[in-house]
Amino acid sequence: MKYKEIYAALNQRRQEVPGFSYSDYSGWRCLEQSSATLPLWVEAEDPVHHRRFIFKHYGIMIQTIIIDCDTHTEQKILHRRRDDLGTDLLALFQSELPASSPWPEARRQKCDFFKD
Repeated sequence: MKYKEIYAALNQRRQEVPGFSYSDYSGWRCLEQSSATLPLWVEAEDPVHHRRFIFKHYGIMIQTIIIDCDTHTEQKILHRRRDDLGTDLLALFQSELPASSPWPEARRQKCDFFKD
């Protein structure tokens, strides 16, 4: 597989973070006003951390776009090699603490610790 490091990082993240998902449009999605397909086009969503990721490979460059859903800001990162993207993605994911979703209100009210 050509992009195995990227898919390994995404699959690991999907197992660790509740609600994390990605869609793979590689090989059939085209850029605007173009008939050429991209060999890599993956869109991922991380609802726990309120971020979206877009990974595209066009020409000789691989681009990562990280979108903060709260502030709607974008961070664009260019990679020269596939291995660089996989390594950077694993480092980004491993630097974050494991996320856990908050207790549902009904369970929180049953717990003696939270009672006033």
